[in-house]
Amino acid sequence: MNCPVCGSNEHLDINLQSESFFEGIRECTVCDSVYAVNRNVANIVKDAQEKSFLGNASRLSYSFAA
Repeated sequence: MNCPVCGSNEHLDINLQSESFFEGIRECTVCDSVYAVNRNVANIVKDAQEKSFLGNASRLSYSFAA
């Protein structure tokens, strides 16, 4: 899966494991964002582009009249 922040496919895999807990975390090597992927849904842990207006545009709700 591509980085949800910059769209790059370059990443490092970080595996966190403790007894019965396991989580696969990815760190984008292009924009330094950290995210987890679960069932093809990316959850951003650290958004390196948080103050960018482009990052905020994806969080807006759009309503279009028919």
